[in-house]
Amino acid sequence: MSGCVMDPYTYIKSLTEEELAELAQKCETTPAYLDKLACSHKRGQPRMKPRLAALLEIHTDKKVCRWESIPDEWALIWPELVGMDGVPSPDMVSSDAVSPVEA
Repeated sequence: MSGCVMDPYTYIKSLTEEELAELAQKCETTPAYLDKLACSHKRGQPRMKPRLAALLEIHTDKKVCRWESIPDEWALIWPELVGMDGVPSPDMVSSDAVSPVEA
């Protein structure tokens, strides 16, 4: 499962409006919702649902992986991924890595 190179915020913000619209359509959502999720992720408040995280992984050709989209809970949601080649250990991926905003 290697190939993951970006967090959702970085990837989504790198897209043109047309690319974002195409990705949103493939992920069965809207460009505005993807943008909102990306900004939440950047603030350290990932709120992505598992289905959308999986669709994002598929439709970004694994540039954004599920563990980047749901950093605190991915191992609970997809325990079958733990220990697979190219998958980080659960304690290596956390929302602390996404620069949370201090309260």
